[in-house]
Amino acid sequence: MADALWCLGAAAEIAIVVFAVIYAVSDRRRAENKRNRARWTRW
Repeated sequence: MADALWCLGAAAEIAIVVFAVIYAVSDRRRAENKRNRARWTRW
């Protein structure tokens, strides 16, 4: 039982880290798109 709980905790931690990385990357991409759009509208 303790092993199952430990596996669940480890899986949750990995999922949180993966989600945080994906969110950060998508957020950065969104900011870049906003910057590019502003650059194009200036011309």
